[in-house]
Amino acid sequence: MSRKGKIHIAFRITGAALTVTAILVVAHFYFGTSGLAFDWKEIIPGLSYADAASEGSGLTDSFHLQLFLVDLDLFRVKAGDARSYGKGMKKAFVHEMATRSGAVLVVNGSFFDEFDRPLGLVISEGKILNPFRRADWGVLYVSDGRAGLLHTRDWNERKPENVDFAIQVGPRIVVGGKPTTLKNQVARRALIGIMNGGKKLLVAITDKGRAESNELARLIASMGCSDAVMMDGGPSAQLYAEAGSFRMDVPGGWGVPIGVAFFPEK
Repeated sequence: MSRKGKIHIAFRITGAALTVTAILVVAHFYFGTSGLAFDWKEIIPGLSYADAASEGSGLTDSFHLQLFLVDLDLFRVKAGDARSYGKGMKKAFVHEMATRSGAVLVVNGSFFDEFDRPLGLVISEGKILNPFRRADWGVLYVSDGRAGLLHTRDWNERKPENVDFAIQVGPRIVVGGKPTTLKNQVARRALIGIMNGGKKLLVAITDKGRAESNELARLIASMGCSDAVMMDGGPSAQLYAEAGSFRMDVPGGWGVPIGVAFFPEK
């Protein structure tokens, strides 16, 4: 976000909305280096919701984000794989992935080629569903209930043992708590960030407007993410959540081969 841009954070408290406007530099000063203070609304134990918006500035668009915070002590992450549905299926919308699997939250994941084949490593329940790819991306993983993010070049040498879930995608937009420098591109976005020492995941998607990549990276870093990576964007960006009385559908323009799905631990 530009230093003259404004952040609006909507806190949802028993139906009332409190909007806080702050210049980014002031927001960092006021809330401290640990990130902006959100009043998350718990949907079910381990899954909370909030939303945020940026007015943008200069050549950047304004955009609105839907945010979910997932506690990995109470949730398990798996891949939704449209290829597993049979009948020659290659892609599906994430709402169908959620319906078929019983996941309470699904966001789109991998890039894919012109034949709708996913690109990059996918591991789910400890099994490799798609092979590793040499690319300037990152590998988001969960091992022993803790998430991490490695650059592709570091995966083979530094990957942890007992990887339960992994997805190779990119670019990384936050590394070590700092936003990375990205190409100035504006698009619909979906992303996953790591918080609380890897014990929580932030899942975010733009449901209104298009986000400039560097502005989004700065905003996500200011929320307290130690690391974050973009999922496939543009028409691929989509999210579905349904738990209890809560339901949200942010549809994409087309189906995707791989989704990132979240399931409450039994």
